[in-house]
Amino acid sequence: KLNENDHVGTIAENGIVFTVEMFEGAQVYADDIRALMSKTGVFGGENLGVESKVLAPYIHEKSFGFIDFHLFDTKSNTLHVYDFKFGFKPVSPVENLQLSNYACGLLHHLNGLHDQTYNVVFNIVQPRAFGFEKVRRWSCKASDLRGVFNLLKNKAAEALSDEATFETGDHCSNC
Repeated sequence: KLNENDHVGTIAENGIVFTVEMFEGAQVYADDIRALMSKTGVFGGENLGVESKVLAPYIHEKSFGFIDFHLFDTKSNTLHVYDFKFGFKPVSPVENLQLSNYACGLLHHLNGLHDQTYNVVFNIVQPRAFGFEKVRRWSCKASDLRGVFNLLKNKAAEALSDEATFETGDHCSNC
């Protein structure tokens, strides 16, 4: 268990002061991941990653992202993909494009892209989305993500083409 007194009031490299609210949010995230690790018995190795760069060549040769946390449970053939959000506007895990890009890259690495035997659980940890659960999950088969992966693939090709257009998503309401 993290000790609040060791962290609150410290200053990060970017000048942000670590607050009690930040500590409590991080604790929710850490507790959920600890519970998953205990449940699955996966505590390290190649089936677990923290702040890992994930390449998604199926989407595009230049597609990648930095995933907050992932764990692949070989016993249940389940990939758990996590993202921590600290904003107030709720972010849904359902067909989440950011998490889908990560999942696509991880499943490609696992040779489980479009596989009906692989399960995927998207986890959004968002402690400040008031009125919503702090941890929201969505589960599906890897094969159920085929349409989302194809959408991402098409949008990547379009964005890098001579006919690229500028589109914001619904999540950009304050942009």
